[in-house]
Amino acid sequence: MTTEEIIKLFTMVQMDFPKAFEQANTKEKQLLLAESWRADFKNHSWQEVYEAYRQYKHGMSQYAVDPGRIQAGIYQQLEKSVQLPQPPFEEVWPRILKAARYDPRQAKAEFAKLPENIQKALGGHSRLVEIGRAYEEDLKWIKKSIQKEYSDVLAEEKLMLMDGRISIDTVQKQNTLPMYRDDKIAPGIGFDVKQFEMK
Repeated sequence: MTTEEIIKLFTMVQMDFPKAFEQANTKEKQLLLAESWRADFKNHSWQEVYEAYRQYKHGMSQYAVDPGRIQAGIYQQLEKSVQLPQPPFEEVWPRILKAARYDPRQAKAEFAKLPENIQKALGGHSRLVEIGRAYEEDLKWIKKSIQKEYSDVLAEEKLMLMDGRISIDTVQKQNTLPMYRDDKIAPGIGFDVKQFEMK
């Protein structure tokens, strides 16, 4: 955001939340607050921040403003718009069931064959043993638990990509079967990374 856009946003916030700024009655205090907002939002576009602010302000108290919640709204929007080569859980669960083994030694070998993100969601090969030994009724609860873990792993991966902590190539490797992870991937195998690049 530009300085002018920050000032525009801060003016809107002061109008929408007048009671939150009653104690910031001096010009100096208001400038300090505006500078704090500039630091929070300088790397985002006006459209991203404005949309997140619009969502935030409905139903909020007039006595306090939380820039952190607005920033969380920006990340939620970005997360929805970013398409990554992350298989949905419906595709992942049959793979997990196929890898599940009663014998811990076999489970360890099968665990190593799974993509890294599925391994993170499972937490270790002992989970495959647990699945291999589970009754059908218990399997429903295990599935729900793993689905939640897998969802958290994918959400963290998206945030890391948006923050610049990982590259799109790393995302592809973490979601691809180990046999396709080396540099000698045959054409047409795995994901086409270019279609998932951020625009």
